Amino acid sequence: MSDAELLKRSIVILQHCLQLRPKDHILVLFDETIEECLPKTLTVAAALLEAVPQSMCYLPQRWLFEREFSQFGGAWKFQETLPKVVISAMKAANCVVIINSDMDVIFSLSLRELLKEGVRILLLPYILNKERFLRLMPEIQEEVLELKEVTEKYFHLMDQAHHARITSPAGTDLEMHLGNYKTGYSKGVISTGPGGFVGGMELLPAGQVIRVPDKGSAQGEIVLNRSLMGHEYTKLHESIELTVKDGYVVDIKGEIEAERFKEFLLKWNDPEIYNITELGIGTNPRCRFAGLVAPVEDTHTRGQATIAFGNDTHLGGNTKASCHIDSTMWFPSLELDGKIIVERGHLNS
Repeated sequence: MSDAELLKRSIVILQHCLQLRPKDHILVLFDETIEECLPKTLTVAAALLEAVPQSMCYLPQRWLFEREFSQFGGAWKFQETLPKVVISAMKAANCVVIINSDMDVIFSLSLRELLKEGVRILLLPYILNKERFLRLMPEIQEEVLELKEVTEKYFHLMDQAHHARITSPAGTDLEMHLGNYKTGYSKGVISTGPGGFVGGMELLPAGQVIRVPDKGSAQGEIVLNRSLMGHEYTKLHESIELTVKDGYVVDIKGEIEAERFKEFLLKWNDPEIYNITELGIGTNPRCRFAGLVAPVEDTHTRGQATIAFGNDTHLGGNTKASCHIDSTMWFPSLELDGKIIVERGHLNS
C-alpha cells in the first residue's frame, strides 16, 4: 500500500478515535523501535486536521523487546516509566499519541495525573512498522463506529451477567460468578465515561470487553493451547492443563511448556499470581492469531474468549499480584447467565 493509505488511516484514528480538534496541541510520542514513517505521517495528518503538532522520540527507562511482553504486567504498582522531560512535553499538550514497543506507560503515575487534567491519550503499543499499522488500524470512519457498536453490545451483555461459563473442544470448562467488579472495554473511541479502558485514554487496536470475576468464585478446568503470556508471550505448541479451585490455579499439567510456565510462576514467589483475574471477549475483526504481537492482538481477536491470571488492580479489581498473565485458547465458547455469547470462536450475534 502507498504512503497515501498510511496518511488516510492516520487521519481516521486522529479524527475519530482520538477526536482531534482544530487548534488542539498534539504530541506524537514514540520510541526508537518504531519505523520512522509512522510518527512522521501522524504528525502530517494532525497538521492537515488543523491541529498544532509536535513529535518527540524518547528512550524508555527500560527496554521491553517483543519476547519480553509478559513484563508489562509485572508492575501492579503504578510506576514512573516515562522520563521527566517527556512528561513535561505531555503536560503542554491537549492530546497525545503514544506509539511504542510496550504498555508500561499505563502504569505511569504522571500519565494518570494528565488524564485527570483532561489530556486525551491514544496508545498504540507494538505497532512497530508500516505493515502492522496498515493491517490493524481502521480504514474509514464507518469501521471505527462499527467496532464501537459491536464492543458496546458485548459490554452490556457482560455488564448485566451474574454467571459465566467458558468451554473449549480441548477440555476447558470453567465457571465463575460476576457482579462485584465493573465491566471495562476498549471500543476504539476516547471515552471519559464509565467502562472505558481508562478515562480519557484509548488503546489501538481496540476491541475487547473485560470483567474481573468475583474473588474466589472460579471453579473448573482450563486448557490453554493458543497463546500465553508467561516467560515470554508466545504461541503454544502443546496444551497446558490448569485445575482451578476457589478462584486459584491449584495444579498445572502438561509437557515442556507446562513445566516452563510452572517455573515462571514459581520465580515470583507470590500466591496471588495464581488468581483467576480476568474474563475477556475479543471483538476486533482486524486482529488475528499472532502468538507474538500480543497481548493486544491475540486477546482482541474477534470471537476470542480469554482468561488472565494474577494482578487486576489496573482493571478495577483488588488483587495485587506480581504480574498479569493473559492467555488464549482455540475455539472457545462463552455462556453468560446460560446464554451462548461466543460459540467456538465466533461472536453469537
